[in-house]
Amino acid sequence: MAGHSVVCRLAAQPDTPMAFESPRYTVMQNIGGTVEILEAVRHSGGFPKVLFAASGNEVGRSLYLPMDEDHPLTPHNPYGFSKAAAELAMWAWRRAYGVPSVVLSTGVVVGPGMRREVFIFKWLWNALHGLPIVVEGGRQTRDVTFIDDVVDAWVRAIHAPAQEVVGQKFYVGRGEEIAVEDLFHHTLAVLHDPAYRAANAGALRMEWPRIPLPGWPDGDSDGDAGAAAELAASAARGRALAALLDPETPVPGVTTGTLRPELAAIAVLSTADGRNMTGDDFAVTAGWGHSCASGIMVFETENQPETRSTQ
Repeated sequence: MAGHSVVCRLAAQPDTPMAFESPRYTVMQNIGGTVEILEAVRHSGGFPKVLFAASGNEVGRSLYLPMDEDHPLTPHNPYGFSKAAAELAMWAWRRAYGVPSVVLSTGVVVGPGMRREVFIFKWLWNALHGLPIVVEGGRQTRDVTFIDDVVDAWVRAIHAPAQEVVGQKFYVGRGEEIAVEDLFHHTLAVLHDPAYRAANAGALRMEWPRIPLPGWPDGDSDGDAGAAAELAASAARGRALAALLDPETPVPGVTTGTLRPELAAIAVLSTADGRNMTGDDFAVTAGWGHSCASGIMVFETENQPETRSTQ
């Protein structure tokens, strides 16, 4: 550590499902590794500024909304516990030894190179490969943040004078709640846009399926209000597409009568021989299950029947 002015603690075991399977390993990596860094800084003599990457998982179920930096740490799983304990170590070493600690916490981070374990990646990857999609969370909300914004926050914290950031915690996010269900339906609408399919044909090779969100680099919106309206409209189109996949639920203008014009560019496509595609061509299924390190495990029991994509 000698000779360095800033230390960034980014390494971790970041996979929540894996933490359920290997809690001891997760604790050793996330807590033990953080303490090793803090001890190295403490004995370096130079006391460089230490930046720690915290996680929204440190708060399992929020006690109030919107959450702020003063929200108590209330983890509900082994991964969240490991990150919360590591953050507490940052503050303990600051109080006990004067280590100049800074904490930056993020929620769901997406963008080029995103982790395969992120649920949005799994939705896109599975859909592009014709695999089932498991949607968990429903009306739970998440703050989805683009990687460029996270990097910008870290660069600012690195270059900021110590007196402006040391001893503080910063939530890094877009600052907008998005329901998991709405995000899924937006994803569904995007996936069935011919322009998106053409632009992401290489995703099968590049391992980077994109999802443009309103107001992001690939989006176009008029401020936060415009972005929210665009997302709501896209989610509505996604619900209509989901209705196409569920013939047991007739929806006027979607599955019966004349198809609504705004859906035509997304849902009405022709095959090479000129046949109009039907709901079978857009098959996207979802089932009850949970994610794990080896992929998605689907439960097949009488009490947990297969569901359609809107679950």
